[in-house]
Amino acid sequence: MRFRLIVIIPGLILFSSLFVLGFAQDKPPNDNFIFKTEVHVDLLLHLLAHMDIGKDAASLYSEDYIKNIAQEKEKLGLRADLKTEMDAIKDVFISDSGLRYIDFLPFYVGDYEELLTGMRWLATETNEKTQNEVLNSFRRDFSTTLKQRNFMSEFARILDHEYRSFYRDYWEKEQTRLAASKAQFEEFVTANGEKIFSPVMKKENKKARVYLCLSMTRNGRGFHSKDRFGGAVKFPEKREEFPPLFIMAIHEMTHEFSDALVMKAEKMERSKSDTAEGSEGYRIHMASEYGVIYADYLLFQKFLPGYLKDYLVFFWDGPEEEARDKSMEELLKAFKTWIKLSDKSIGAITGYINRL
Repeated sequence: MRFRLIVIIPGLILFSSLFVLGFAQDKPPNDNFIFKTEVHVDLLLHLLAHMDIGKDAASLYSEDYIKNIAQEKEKLGLRADLKTEMDAIKDVFISDSGLRYIDFLPFYVGDYEELLTGMRWLATETNEKTQNEVLNSFRRDFSTTLKQRNFMSEFARILDHEYRSFYRDYWEKEQTRLAASKAQFEEFVTANGEKIFSPVMKKENKKARVYLCLSMTRNGRGFHSKDRFGGAVKFPEKREEFPPLFIMAIHEMTHEFSDALVMKAEKMERSKSDTAEGSEGYRIHMASEYGVIYADYLLFQKFLPGYLKDYLVFFWDGPEEEARDKSMEELLKAFKTWIKLSDKSIGAITGYINRL
């Protein structure tokens, strides 16, 4: 199977239990699906896309993305030295799993200035707290050593320079260029998301928030608040991307309930998961991923069968054109052979979906 991995960071269940205070406040309509595009979210992902952390499911590193950004900077007469700056600090990031949670900070602050101020605060040695409990939790649990604080200080410096010298204007230009595609994708997700995910939202008494991210080079990010499922996916640029990005968004939000079912069935601890290939916690990470993929298969089968083949094609091990020529029976057989879950996990997930 072509496993297009869409991940949450290891230990997110533990970490996000600290993060149930809510997202940055806005005043959305009373819709089940709320969509967000935020420059401070994309900026942080933009930096991570320039950081090569090796064989890790959480990596956003992309040479194609770096090349495209370098070309944009060249047009403006700017130096394309961001990768060099990220290379200088990546060893600390790779060796310290706690710092991986930096990926999620933007989703819990209101804007760029709050993100920058928060990161600079995390880089200082102080006993004072902020009004943002997420930042307080990050400092208490993941930002305590001098090495971590130094990393945060340098990361914040790079972030601010990149924002002011290039990314702010680039982001606004791209938002304008892709506005029509964004509107069409939001309509697509709302219409189909209501069908497949509203039973889950009703059961969990939550709605959904989806971030569309210009700098999401691969994978996705899942997070939540007390009243919202949360998923971040790549910004849609063309119509053929709509189904796979929709699948990603549902995947990220499904993690919130499917992970708990699998961890309980397998007697695993999500907090010990690790996205680095070959690590001790990678087996836990993969159990989580297989669980969410199987749960979404059941959701598509039950509530959105018209896109079930798209879902199975998404995980086909080979060219998409080849998968499109396969029958549903062939796709299903290959999919079920590939999913490595125990009968206990399958039973727990199936029971949850059957009760929707």
